[in-house]
Parts: sequence; structure tokens; C-alpha cells
Amino acid sequence: MLLEYIWLIPLFPALGTLFNGIFGKRFPKPVVHWIACGLVFLSFALSILCVAELAKLEPKVFQQELYTWIPGGSTTTTLGPNAGQAANLNIPFGFLLDPPLGKESGPPEPSPVILGKGGQLAVSFDRPFPHPPFLDLFPLH
Repeated sequence: MLLEYIWLIPLFPALGTLFNGIFGKRFPKPVVHWIACGLVFLSFALSILCVAELAKLEPKVFQQELYTWIPGGSTTTTLGPNAGQAANLNIPFGFLLDPPLGKESGPPEPSPVILGKGGQLAVSFDRPFPHPPFLDLFPLH
């Protein structure tokens, strides 16, 4: 399954940057350019192949957690509507590949907005961005 190698997508350009930053002065400029552009192209090609493989899956979601970035354990919330309730704070680092919101088959389900969850970022152009409740603490008057 090619999706298991999704972690290589950000690694290829990072390796190119590291290699060119350390050894770039020792090679002619065309070689440095080919390394930089070639690794970015490999990342792009792998992205296209992963999206093509995702299209064959049902449900059309792939999530891979590599490790726990912040193992916070249990805590008690102090703000918001759930104040005083127990919560687990474990923030994983991983990758999430899913279709754009509103494009899946069937009625779209409401999706939560998770701010700062271990490298995962969801951007939707089909629905308005929900208003985060913490912004109510800072009125813009």
C-alpha cells in the first residue's frame, strides 16, 4: 500500500534542503538545482499517487499516526463549556489524507476543527470556517 509511505512527502524536500545546505558549495549549480527540483518533484509525484490510491479506498480517509508528540496524560479543563471535566491530552504526530469537505459521497458530516493537532491541518474552501469559541474572549471593539 503506497499510502504507508506518505511520510516521505515532506521528507524528500527536507533532505534536498539539508543536502544542498551542507554540500551545495562542492557541486556545480546545475547539480544543486537538479537535486532540489528533483526531490520536490518526487514529493509531488508521490502525493499524486497517494491521492490516486485514496480514491480507491472506502471510506476515503487515510490516517497514520507515527508517534505521540506530546504525551500529556489526564488533566481537568478550566475554560469553556466543558470546564471541570476530565480530558486526555495526548497529541500525536501523523498524517491525514482525506477528500475536500463536501466532495465525499453521501451527506457531509460536521467535522471538528482541531487547532494544533500534531501536524494535521484541514483547510476547507467548500464551507465557511467555524468560529473558534476562544475568539469570544477577545472582542474587537
